[in-house]
Amino acid sequence: MIRGMADVRYVSGTQVNIAYERHGDPGGWPVALVHGFPYDPRCYDDVVDELARAGADVVVPYVRGMAQRAIEPPTPSARDSRRP
Repeated sequence: MIRGMADVRYVSGTQVNIAYERHGDPGGWPVALVHGFPYDPRCYDDVVDELARAGADVVVPYVRGMAQRAIEPPTPSARDSRRP
């Protein structure tokens, strides 16, 4: 199945807001489908609807950094402060 535009939401952290998709019954049994590099949430398109129909509350975060929003500018590292 090819999914259309998903309902993307954000959870706020202290340094970054992380995007995620949520499917199914919010009161259902929890399932977190977490992907690794180089995949994204689309790798679960074949199973997310089945889990939701079975009563799961399915959360699929975007963990590659593509749908994250920095809350503050990044803190400079020691490497960034080297003198030429």
